[in-house]
Amino acid sequence: MKPVYQQMWEQKLVDSNSFSFFLTQTPGAEGSKMILGGINPDYAETPFNYFKLTSLNYWRIAMDSMQVGDNTVAVKMDAVIDTGTSVLVGPK
Repeated sequence: MKPVYQQMWEQKLVDSNSFSFFLTQTPGAEGSKMILGGINPDYAETPFNYFKLTSLNYWRIAMDSMQVGDNTVAVKMDAVIDTGTSVLVGPK
């Protein structure tokens, strides 16, 4: 079965084949948004980046480094982009 968003794109119900999220910093606060068919740069502090998926069955991208604060670590792995979780999992 095709995902809902893919069907929306194929039926030309959205203007762009992308979507984005804006999440408030305070849990439970009003104002979070899901934007279908594009992005709203008003919600971004930095430019948007686009990544090719490494798998068509999941939101998986290639990752070559990660940064926490001022610390950057080189890694070569796939990363799953999932807005539905607050869990970060990776190799030791």
